[in-house]
Amino acid sequence: MFQYLFRFKNPAFSEEREWRLISLSLRDPDDSVFTDAKELEFRARQDRIVPVRRIQLDDVGVKPIDRVVLGPRNISPEIVIASLLKKSGFDNVEISRSGASYR
Repeated sequence: MFQYLFRFKNPAFSEEREWRLISLSLRDPDDSVFTDAKELEFRARQDRIVPVRRIQLDDVGVKPIDRVVLGPRNISPEIVIASLLKKSGFDNVEISRSGASYR
């Protein structure tokens, strides 16, 4: 069922027209590490360490981010998001809040 899990989405979020990139890390035969552990980076989150895979997206001639919709539980001020985007090289990005409920 894992391969189908990310295909389902609440219709309230259909305006996102997002692309989902799924990357799976497998465990080695003795179950001690991920088989691709040397390619992963790790970040500390609130209560855990999370593996992260960096994926280089080549320039495809279109603006990669033109709109950000903050989810129902996101409490970040829009100026913080705009500043993060600008620092990351993304100017003139529309920022709005979702009208969808979390459930």
